[in-house]
Amino acid sequence: MTIRNLIAVSLITLLAACHSKGTAHAADDGAGQQTIEPYATIAITPEALQWADSVMEGLTAEEQIAQLFVPRLDITSDADGYARIKEMLSTYGMGGLLFGKGSLDTYVKLLNHARKVAAVPPMITFDGEWGLAMRIPDSPRFPYAMALGATRSQPLMEAYGREVARECRILGIHVNFAPDLDVNSNPANPVIGFRSLGGDAENVGLLGAAYCIGMADGDVMPVGKHFPGHGDTSVDSHHALPTVDHSVERLTDYDMMPFSICIRAGMPAVMVGHLRVPALDPSGTPASLSPVITTKWLRDSLKFNGLIFTDALAMKGARADDTNNCVSALLAGADILLGSGAPVADFKAVKAAVATGIIPADTITARCRRVLAYKYSLGCQRNQQLELQAVSQQLNSPACSKLIDSLCTASVTLLSDRMQMLPIKSDTSTVVVIGNDAEAFVTAYREYSPQSKFFTLGKASKITAPLRRALLTPEVTVVVTSAQPWAVSAYKSILEVNSGICTVFMFNAYKLTSFPVNEEGATMITYDCFPAMCRAAARAVLGYSPITGRMPVDVPSRAHIMQGITLIPPAR
Repeated sequence: MTIRNLIAVSLITLLAACHSKGTAHAADDGAGQQTIEPYATIAITPEALQWADSVMEGLTAEEQIAQLFVPRLDITSDADGYARIKEMLSTYGMGGLLFGKGSLDTYVKLLNHARKVAAVPPMITFDGEWGLAMRIPDSPRFPYAMALGATRSQPLMEAYGREVARECRILGIHVNFAPDLDVNSNPANPVIGFRSLGGDAENVGLLGAAYCIGMADGDVMPVGKHFPGHGDTSVDSHHALPTVDHSVERLTDYDMMPFSICIRAGMPAVMVGHLRVPALDPSGTPASLSPVITTKWLRDSLKFNGLIFTDALAMKGARADDTNNCVSALLAGADILLGSGAPVADFKAVKAAVATGIIPADTITARCRRVLAYKYSLGCQRNQQLELQAVSQQLNSPACSKLIDSLCTASVTLLSDRMQMLPIKSDTSTVVVIGNDAEAFVTAYREYSPQSKFFTLGKASKITAPLRRALLTPEVTVVVTSAQPWAVSAYKSILEVNSGICTVFMFNAYKLTSFPVNEEGATMITYDCFPAMCRAAARAVLGYSPITGRMPVDVPSRAHIMQGITLIPPAR
């Protein structure tokens, strides 16, 4: 159930408290931020508490513990897969599931099975930062967060959140582990990068909040992650424990700003990361296992009263000295233990900790009641059985395709155009693709300009005589989809022939540093490369759509945050 939560503090006041940067008007710095209204949120209602209490009357102390576990299971549509689901949900009565990567067909079968065997209605969770396609390849694909950050469009982000919620509901998914609220300030970050909305904390917070508006209005729980901020790390917490060595002031004014914005606006859930943050907890305990960070900072300082998830506890960053990390996470203040390394053994460890008084019994009761109340608010009690053909047809709607096109179009960013090359006007221009995956660009370009010449440079390709002649024509567009050394070398060779070209880079913005600067021509970036983005890039180059994107991150020696040129082409 979704209710309208009209909070008293407007976001204008909130942004002032969060050190708003104000409005920029320069052409290459982007337009200023809009404000955003407080939004409808997933909330605990009296009816939800009544339902939770009725369920708890039938649960033993052990079963209350089990409700706090949401194990991650690999997608296997076989006897072992079905037996594993039954063990988790029926034998042990665990609270929900997080499935890994798999086909739509397998998802439908396993989700139907999960609902049939669950002792208590399960909470189905999903890790879909760029939509269902992040885990289910045969579903709609949305742009990476870095591209979305370039749009600076709260209405589009709200529409995006609402569409993802619609798709989740079609599959009976209740929780989506998005948005990523990490402010990515480290170009060498090995795990966040394009998953972040960018390096401007205010922009990340506002776009993240807008995404949550749509998600919550669609009756799916958004989960902001990874508190208190994974953006400035050089270690992947899947493999080791990263350190965020920022001062308290830097953390509160920068890393935690997006969380503060979203929490004050009503975000219902937060995921705590496996991060060592000495300024907040000098002991070096991972944030997910730290009472200081999870309770003192998140609950008390930021006044968060929603649901707290751990990041996956099987990750190597979630290590507790001589203590089971699920026990530590509960003592730290977590409500839901996500993806533990050994769910059955971890359940028994928590059970033992409760029996010996390490974890107070009333802590389990309170957390279980909160989890069950949110289950009701999310509609987990409705036993939805799925039919594959209907699910597939509903997911791939015309409205969804139109939204994806709009997001891609708004993300295209023109970094420079000193010769005012764009839009390309000639019907006999030249297009060179360096790399793969740009077939949709060529197809779209050819549709608008069928007389143009098209070339592809692969790993072993050389600049042939026909290509050299084509490169010397007045209007040349080079599309780069790879940042491998051979691609860099091919690009340098092209610049040696003609430095006045339009370049379209279709990858993570941080990879720009591998390429020489195109001083004389135009430089465009899309941050991502898939068919809808390819089509948007072709339309932008040829002047069939406006260019309004802004660089969402700092790229040393190449581009700064919010750099970009607005280009509104004349009607064609």
